[in-house]
Amino acid sequence: MGKKIRRTGRRILSFILALVMCTSYMPEAVFADPEPAEGSDWTAYAQEVTPNADGVYEIGTPAQLAWLAKGVNDYSIDQYSSDGQTETYTVFRLTSDIDLSAHYWIPIANVYN
Repeated sequence: MGKKIRRTGRRILSFILALVMCTSYMPEAVFADPEPAEGSDWTAYAQEVTPNADGVYEIGTPAQLAWLAKGVNDYSIDQYSSDGQTETYTVFRLTSDIDLSAHYWIPIANVYN
C-alpha cells in the first residue's frame, strides 16, 4: 500500500513539474495584454499646459504629461532653440506624482538622426 501511494505521489509531482516547465517556456506574447483600442491611450486626453511667469511648464496631471509626450513625439513642442548666439531650452517641471494606470501610456521618445 505504501509503495502505491509513493508511486501516485511521484506521478502527481512529475505532472506538476512538467506543467511548470511548459508554462515557463511559453513566449511572453501569450501572457501580454492585447493592443489598446483606438483612443484608449493617454494622448486622447492630452490637456495643454501654458508656461508660468518664469516660462516653466508645470506638469501635475496625467493629461498634462500626455500633452508633453504627444508634443515631443510629434515635434510640435520646441525643446531647444538657438539664434546662433543664444541657446534656449524649454523647461518642464513635474509638480506631483502621476498615476498613468487609467490608460495605455505611449512613452516620450525621440530618435535623432
